[in-house]
Amino acid sequence: MSLIIFAALANYFPLPLFSGASLIFGNVIAVALTIVFGGVIGIITSVVASCVTYLNWGHFLVVPPFLFEVLVVYYCVRKSKSPLTWGGIYWITFGAATVAFLFFSFTDYLYITKVAIVIKFVVNGVINLLIGFALAHGLSIWIKGRVLRPLRLSSFISLSVIYSVTFAVFANAYFWLNQTQNEKLSELQTQLSLESEHVAAQVRRYFSSGKRSLQILAKTHDDNSTDVQNSRLQIVAEQHPDFLTMLATDKLGNIIAAYPSYLMDGVGQNTNVSHRDYFIDAKLQSRPVISDVFIGTGFGNDTIVALSVPIIKNDSFAGIYEASLDLSIFADFDRRRIDESQTMIVLDDKNKVVFSSSPLQLELLQDMSNSLMFKHIADPKIITSKMNSAITL
Repeated sequence: MSLIIFAALANYFPLPLFSGASLIFGNVIAVALTIVFGGVIGIITSVVASCVTYLNWGHFLVVPPFLFEVLVVYYCVRKSKSPLTWGGIYWITFGAATVAFLFFSFTDYLYITKVAIVIKFVVNGVINLLIGFALAHGLSIWIKGRVLRPLRLSSFISLSVIYSVTFAVFANAYFWLNQTQNEKLSELQTQLSLESEHVAAQVRRYFSSGKRSLQILAKTHDDNSTDVQNSRLQIVAEQHPDFLTMLATDKLGNIIAAYPSYLMDGVGQNTNVSHRDYFIDAKLQSRPVISDVFIGTGFGNDTIVALSVPIIKNDSFAGIYEASLDLSIFADFDRRRIDESQTMIVLDDKNKVVFSSSPLQLELLQDMSNSLMFKHIADPKIITSKMNSAITL
């Protein structure tokens, strides 16, 4: 039991190499126990140790290849064949194919990362076999008081040459891929940063254009009739198809005009917006303000951002002009220019989701403050394989 626990700890504390690929040595003990005590204890040890890796990597994809390794070793023990020979053959054939199938089918890592992980498993498996075989000899002497059947000198020399060449080739290929991946990830990070800055600039222009139009309305405001005010709003709205609704109020927050004009007919008792933040903030700050994202009421039930500009006449507050911005406009910025797996998320200043690409499966206004994604956005020390590009309003 203590050896099983030690195997689990060996996998819980892997030897890190680079993102998503670390060497784990729990199967060293599983191989040794299989050789000395049989397949049952070896299989249990391998499965338990491999399942522990879920705590670090969030998947069980390491279980099958290392379990099959133990089964090959058990077969060799039963048939009096060499575990080192057939174990090595397993890893460069069926073992590598198993890892490739699992990681290419069930992960969305970069292609070069998947290739490196396959090679890593082969190297890791070879190391486990070599150390496990040596450990089995020690356990046999310590526990059973006898030496395992020794290898003939010729077999030992042949195996040493084969394993040395195999290990050298795969290790060199692995570290070459590691370097290539780092260069590729660095290039992708640069491309994503440029794309993110470009989208952020477009978003700023989106808000700035609407704000300028409302400021013109506010500067040219006069106490005209409701029909005239409605016409002025319609002229501006036609220049901004992304405006869902618009309204104008007096200094008390009473709505005096709206776009579309028919909304005035259904306002009813909800003719005053003095309680809304976009009115209060514009009045107190005497400058244009952008509200938090909220669910509209009275003038529709869309999720919106309100842009409001105060009307100042004779140095006194005289009301506001407000436009409700259509947040679906962000879908136009959600492009796959760099990679098909590229996604986008737009957050407000409270770190709530304003827009997100559909593959992310995030809810509107979902708080991202404590999410791993936001922590990466705030401090991108690790380049994620999903290549998430994010901007903050």
